[in-house]
Formats: sequence, C-alpha cells, structure tokens
Amino acid sequence: MSNEHIDDFELIALVEQALDVAPSERETFIHRQTAGRPALTARALNMLTHIDSDDNGQAFTGRGLNKLLGFAMPERIGNYQILGEIGRGGMGIVYRARRVDADFEHEAAIKLVSLNNKSSSFMERLRSERRLLARLKHPNIAQFYDGGELENGAPFFIMELVDGVPLYRYLQMASPDFATRLALFEQICGAISYAHTNTIVHRDLSPGNILINKSGIVKVIDFGISSSLSDKRQNHGADTLHTAGYSAPERREGAPANTLDDIYSLGVILSDIVKLRPHPLSAECDAIIAKASHPDPEQRYTSVDAMRNDIRNMLNHRPVTAMAGGATYRMRCFIRANRVAVTAGAVLLTGILTSAIVFASLYFRAITAETYAQARFNEVRNLAGFMMFDHYDNVSDLPGSIKARAELANKAQTYLNQLSQLDNAPFELKVETASGFRRLADVLGNPMVPNLGRRADAEAILSDTLKKLMVLQKQQPEFPPLVISLAETHNSLSVFSFIVLDDTTAAYEHGRQAEEYYRQYMALTGPSDDIWIRVSAAMRAQSNALVWAQQGEKAAVIARQALKIIEQRLADNPTSQALQKEQSNALTALGYNMTLHADNLGVTDYDEAVQIMEEGIKVARRIIASGTQNRRFEALLALNLLRLGTVYYSMDKEQIAIGFLDEARTVVQTLLELDPHDKELARRMNSILKQSSVTYAYLSNFPRAVALSDQYIENQLRLIEAEPGNSGYQRELANGYGMRAEVAYLQKSSEFACEWYKKADEQYEYVIQRFDINPQTMVTERRFIFDGLARCQKQK
Repeated sequence: MSNEHIDDFELIALVEQALDVAPSERETFIHRQTAGRPALTARALNMLTHIDSDDNGQAFTGRGLNKLLGFAMPERIGNYQILGEIGRGGMGIVYRARRVDADFEHEAAIKLVSLNNKSSSFMERLRSERRLLARLKHPNIAQFYDGGELENGAPFFIMELVDGVPLYRYLQMASPDFATRLALFEQICGAISYAHTNTIVHRDLSPGNILINKSGIVKVIDFGISSSLSDKRQNHGADTLHTAGYSAPERREGAPANTLDDIYSLGVILSDIVKLRPHPLSAECDAIIAKASHPDPEQRYTSVDAMRNDIRNMLNHRPVTAMAGGATYRMRCFIRANRVAVTAGAVLLTGILTSAIVFASLYFRAITAETYAQARFNEVRNLAGFMMFDHYDNVSDLPGSIKARAELANKAQTYLNQLSQLDNAPFELKVETASGFRRLADVLGNPMVPNLGRRADAEAILSDTLKKLMVLQKQQPEFPPLVISLAETHNSLSVFSFIVLDDTTAAYEHGRQAEEYYRQYMALTGPSDDIWIRVSAAMRAQSNALVWAQQGEKAAVIARQALKIIEQRLADNPTSQALQKEQSNALTALGYNMTLHADNLGVTDYDEAVQIMEEGIKVARRIIASGTQNRRFEALLALNLLRLGTVYYSMDKEQIAIGFLDEARTVVQTLLELDPHDKELARRMNSILKQSSVTYAYLSNFPRAVALSDQYIENQLRLIEAEPGNSGYQRELANGYGMRAEVAYLQKSSEFACEWYKKADEQYEYVIQRFDINPQTMVTERRFIFDGLARCQKQK
C-alpha cells in the first residue's frame, strides 16, 4: 500500500488544468505532471474518466465537490445574485454573479474560498490578500472590486468577470503567428512586472491563470493567492498553492515565494507558447527560456523587465544577454539588423571592408559599454510609454477613472521630463519623447477626449511639442514615426484652437496640416482604415473652423469629401465598427455645418441637413445598441443629439427638439454618475441645460425652463472660477445669459429679460476685449441678443 499523501485541492487543481488541454492529450498531460507520484496519477485519471458523473459517481463534481469544499452554492453574496458556477480549483469555487441593488448593473466573478482551513492565521492572510488586490490597477490584471466573509465565515473575493478563454485554448483556437504570441507574452510580462513593482508576487502563475478576452487582451487572474514581498507571515513550510510543472524547484521544496519564482513560471509559459508553432528565432528564444527557467534562482533574470528587454532585443536583431557566442554572435546580430548595408558592402574593395570590420568592432564595444546606460533609461522609457499609451487607453473608458488618469499623467510627465533631458539621445528617442508629450497634452486638456481640464498646461505643452518636432523634421523629414507625430500634434492643436482659443484661422490651418501629414504617412507606410479615419477627422476639423469663419460653402465641400472617404472604405470593409463610428461623426458634422451655413445666409430650409444628421445619429445608436462600451463615443453622441435638438428648435419644432435634448441629457448624466470629476462632460451637460431651458420655455413649461437655466449659469460660473482664463467658458456664459433672457422674455417678464440681454451683451464684449477675438466670428450666435436689445430699446 502506497504511503503517498494526496492533497485533495492539489488533485482538483490538476484535473482543472487537464480540462484545458485537448481531450486526446489529457492523459499524457497527467502523466507528465505527476511523474514519480503513481497514486496521484491514478486518482487524477480516475477523476477525468468520471468527470461527467453525477453525485454518486467517483469524481468530485457537483454537490460532491461542494461537500469537499465545505459549502453549497449560495443564492446571493453581498449585493450580488449568484447566476451559476464558472469553475473550481484548489482554493474554492468561482461563481458568475450580477449586482442587484444599485443604480447600475454589472456582472462579476466571485471566488468563494474553501472552509477547510478555518485557522485565524489563514483568515487573516486572506484579509491581507484583499488589501493587496485592491492595490493592483492594471489593464492586464483582472480587477478586484470587493471582498468579505459570509455568515458561515467563508471568505469571498469579488473580481472583474473576464469573458475569455485560457491561454492554451486560445492558442489552439486562434493559432496566432509567432509575433502575435510574443505580443501576448509581453502583456503577461507587463502584468507581472507591475505586480512586482507593487511588491506583490503571484505565486501560482500558469496558463490556467491567464485568460485572453475577445479583444485579444490578456487578463491574469488568481492573484488571490499572491503574497506581498514585505509579508513576514508567508508560509515557509511546504506550500501546495502552486501548479505542478510551472512552479520553481525551490518552491516545490518549501522555500518562500519571491519574484524569481514568477520569472521561472514565465520561462515555462514562454516555452509552451513558442514551441507550438515553428519560428525563426529559436536559438535566441531558447536561450531566453533557459535563463528565465534556470533551476538555480541566481542564474535567472533579475527582473521581468530584463527578460522582456531580451525579447525585444531578439525581435530587433540586437544581442540577447542570455546568448553566448561573443563577438561572432554580436556580428551576426549586426548583419541581420543591417542586412541591406552589409549586402551592399560586400561588393566594396578589401580596404573598405577592412574599415567596415574595424567600425563594426568599435560598434560592438559601444553596445557593450552602452548596455548599462541603456538599462538605466529603458525602464523610464517603457514606463512613460506604458502610462501615456497602453495604460491610459485601457483606463480611459473605466467609470470613475479621472483621478487615476490624473495620477498617471503626473507620473508620466516626470518620466518624459527625464527622457527629454538625456544628453545625446538617439533621434528615435527624441521623436518618441515628443510624441509622449503630445499625448500628455491631450490627457491634460484636449476637449474632444476624456481629459483633466488643465487646458493652460495642455496649450503650453502642445506648442512646445510642435516646435521640437519641426526641428527634428529638418533632420529626417520622412521618418514615419515623426510624420505621424506631427499629424497628431497638428490635429490636437486644431481641436484646441477651435474649442478653447476661439481661433478659427489657426484651427483650420492646423487641421489642414494634420491632413497633409496623415496622407504623407500613408505614402510612406501604406494606407489603412485607421489613418483614413484620422484624415476624415482632420477634414471635419477644417470644416468646423470654416463654417464659424463664415465660409460655409467651402466647409460643406470639405465635410462631404470626408464622408466620401469613409463610405468608400466601408464599401470594402462594411463590418468595421471604427469606420462606422467615423461615418456617424462625418454625417452629423456635415449636417450640422450645413445648418450653420444656412443660418449665416439667413435661410431656414434645414430639411436636407436634418436628414443627414439623423442618419448619423441612427448609425451611432446602432453601434451603442450592439453592446459597445465607449465613453468617448457616447459623449460625442450626446453632443450630436444636442446639435440636432438645437436645429429642431431653430425650425420651431420644440416638441421634437426636447426629445433629442432630453436623450442627450440622460446620456451625459449617466456618464457623469460614473465619473463626476470629468470636466469635459460637465461642460457638455451645461450646453444641454442651456438649450433645454429655452426649449422648455417655448413649450410654456416655465418652472422647468427657469430651473435648468439657473442650474446652467451656476455650473458655468463654477467652471470659470476654476479656470478664469478659459475663453470658451467665458463665451458660453455670455450665451447662457442670453438664453436666460429668452426664457424671461417668453414669460412676458420684459424688464427682467432686458437685464439679462444687457448682461449677455456685456459678457460678449468682455470676451472680445480680453481674449482679442474677432467680433465677426460671434455675429451669428449673438443675433438673438441683438434682437432682444432692440426690443428693449423700443419699449423705452
């Protein structure tokens, strides 16, 4: 009789992993994972054989496993209704749940931990784990929401519900190429590096704890059995909380967990990822895997970032630190990275070849000497890029993320400042740093994207960034990353000039320059839907500026051209949601600018323009109804609903108008409830309040009209108090005073209306004088105020 001890939780975890393997390979997988443990092999194979058995079968499934774990499926945990079981493992069971008693609904995954271990130290450990999890905010780590304990003492963790499949299954189904596999692995490394930066190790990193969602984004799960590097209460004895085959040898011998254990697991996972498909870099890749998963912890990479840098060196044909081979190997890397130059050099005379060899030798020495310096700034470079691009994009659409984005922006600015001060920085890094500053300006104050409302800072950074890029342009005018950065900077300046600075001339010119650089970029790199969408956006910016500069015919021509570009792309790719979104934007921009042009001409025939706008809104509603969650796009829909409501108001169709305005207000109110610190949404809400107030007044609902108008003015004064130098805010306040006058006039409160008309006119004059704005650009929007003042004059 065997004396081998079998831990039930280890057995369950092993079978759970086997279920993620193809059925034909499960038995082989079990034998490989349990080598030298025949009793565990037999029980695991027996459980797999009866995995579909009912409660009376031999497998621990259904209520049988619930009995083993110490609980049955609850109906409710906290504020969440349990919908069903997702899976189970050594620590407990994971349920799918829906939040039921809140103003909003969302689904989550709830991990209920086994009650088999009820010791006070174990329970305190789990409470500590919840505190650790709360610190992890990363796009590649499943988000922790909440936690606690049931009445019977069972601990639970409420986590982000990841709609995805385990890593192995994804690789088998999608069969991605080598580059895509490494891109997935980079995401995994990013998550673990971030955790290590927060002094947290995973302790059970394996393919079963890595999910790939429908967007191809990695989500690392099961940090619930992680540990803090500073936690002195770690288990220093035998630790079964790890997956056979992926845990480091020292862990299997009972050593406490540390970051080197996760690096070992990453090495094994990388081996699994790349061995399933042939690839051209087997020698370097094998060396990276061998170093990461070396049995001796001291021989492994010292950090996840060091391993990730070696992977990037491999892809860029630079020397990999894990490789042996000396000068010969480095020369081979040099030849691969400079294939064209080396091939051309092969036809040169011996003397020149000798010079080239000497040069190459000096080059390799420089690389060696440079390694330490590069290591010092690589982390800064990676962190800046991660914060300003990868991480910011992932958190931008998360509810309540304004404060998190502010922290990211501040930290990223510190890193970017460090990079910009590097002496003799390579050209590519200078371009990269300038691009980072441009993105930082958008984060701080671009009014067309989620931002922090720091517009003065944004303006200064954008201006400085453009100057730096223009200097770099003189050196390499056709360097693609430089060209696209120039395009993006001009595009940001176009939006900023139009909305914030009221400078239609600058807005048009920046939009035109952005379009030219986008087209130049496509000439260098080839066309793509993404860049054509940006071309269309730059043309819309030009159209917006032109119509407000009283050049409506030219504005309409450019807007129609932008729409035609997108419709042509949609003909080739009709399912592209990105193209559909731009189609919606192009339609509504064209229709709205047509109405503004009609106003400038004193024409009231808006039928064609309204039809075009409604088609754009119809497209937007269809996209959102499909389940797409994009706060930026929803906020833009609200703006277009406001515009359409305003047009219907101008057509004396107030009942139709108020329907669109109420819908716009509902959309923005929902977004503001998710993130009350978003200043751009607050500004958009004010515009809706202002138009809604006068529309309700024309419907004779004066109590509602007055309440909305007063709320608008109060909100606008609060925005100006926070940012008194914002000309847009000051101009909107002037228009709001005028709307309040209209409400009073419709109430037949003439004296009160005249006071507000006068106040509005004085505010407009203040804006013109203080911000040196051409009065002609305000003629259309001030016309109703001039009319009101004329009526007041007659009454005297």
